[in-house]
Amino acid sequence: MRKTIYLTYLLSVFSLLPSYGGSNEKITVSGEISSVEVHSATPLIIDTDTEYQKVIGFGGMNTKWQASTLSDNEITTLYGNGEGQLGYNVLRVRISPNGERDWKQIVGTVRKAKSLGATILATPWTPPVGLKNNHSIVQGELADTDGYAAYLKSFVRYMQNNGADIDVLSIQNEPDIDVKYESCQWSPAQIYDFVKKYGAKLRATGVKLMASEHSKFNHDFTDPLLQDEQVAANVDCIGGHIYGGGLVSYDLLAQKGKEYWMTEHYLNKAWKDKVLTGPEALRTENMAFAEELNNCMNLGFNVYIWWYLRRFYSMLGDGDGGSVRSEVTTRGYFLSHFAKYATGRIRVKATLPEGAPSGISATAYKNAEGDISVILVNSSANVIQGLKIALPFKAAKAVKVVTTSGTTPAETVKKMAQSKVKLAGGVDVDAYSEIGRASCRERV
Repeated sequence: MRKTIYLTYLLSVFSLLPSYGGSNEKITVSGEISSVEVHSATPLIIDTDTEYQKVIGFGGMNTKWQASTLSDNEITTLYGNGEGQLGYNVLRVRISPNGERDWKQIVGTVRKAKSLGATILATPWTPPVGLKNNHSIVQGELADTDGYAAYLKSFVRYMQNNGADIDVLSIQNEPDIDVKYESCQWSPAQIYDFVKKYGAKLRATGVKLMASEHSKFNHDFTDPLLQDEQVAANVDCIGGHIYGGGLVSYDLLAQKGKEYWMTEHYLNKAWKDKVLTGPEALRTENMAFAEELNNCMNLGFNVYIWWYLRRFYSMLGDGDGGSVRSEVTTRGYFLSHFAKYATGRIRVKATLPEGAPSGISATAYKNAEGDISVILVNSSANVIQGLKIALPFKAAKAVKVVTTSGTTPAETVKKMAQSKVKLAGGVDVDAYSEIGRASCRERV
């Protein structure tokens, strides 16, 4: 028997996989790149004996408010596993405060996503106005906790009765922020009390329970839940966002065996008033997204969820900002590398070569058979020549998968292009790229 190594990289994204066909042609980027060649004297070391978290998956948010829900074709592109499909497996949806007249609008989307194997996270932005102290969908606090618990249960039951089961239920989106749209403010003590009183009852509906989706993943909002054994038993997932903070490891969560979910983030500073400020701004932000994905994995997150799946700065274009509606963007392919080559795998230790230039990051994963995937992000202007990879076994074969960023939202030069590679001579890593590699071990 043989094991496989998958390698992916991003400027591109590059992955090595078991043996698929593909092109061996040199990857290029539109426009001139000023770069220098870097020859690595030491290898990228993969240590499969040092294990970290199991990766649950990747995905994004269903569009709502100013946009229509995702179509069946869009869901298939995002969550399917066929040719040209992205292989995501987590979908986040909003729990409307308006009850069944709004809930019915997402039933078809959830059904379609679940038919493709997606896990569904449902998040409320606000309780119904009648349950709040200010009788408004904006700001205020929860006044009727019994009523709110009953409301969340009724949502879960409604979706179940309509063949659109929810897998993970969150109690509140961003309880900390002061905004002018749907929202509700909670203190850490209020979250603690709610989970303590109602957590077991909500979980009894057949869902996992999540708290607290803080905008900066402030652990002050979730540490009290984890420090109390009774309350910790009522929560399965700790979720949060990384807007201006929160991109850190969470040792207490790991000790308690809870799932670590990054449930919302986006990057859109490359545009001003929906107009792209320049090709370099787009490439820089695309690479920042790739680095963020590797960072989240290196810090122990089990799940990564982007904001709207269909937006000009997201996974599918919406027709604004130079994008083409429903067409996969470079970021869509970048996320697909992680979805296809990290999901369901255990992250293992990956040590960068000595003297590696800044802007280089790597993560590595193994599956139950021991096959390895490596995702390497090179956001620097340096071309790395002949990067050697030190594996704990003899690699029988390797395949790389490359996605190369274009200079406009509607352009992706390489779209997960696959090609066989030989590891003996090392692997060249283009500037501004993400690369992934897979290798097979010879088995007796």
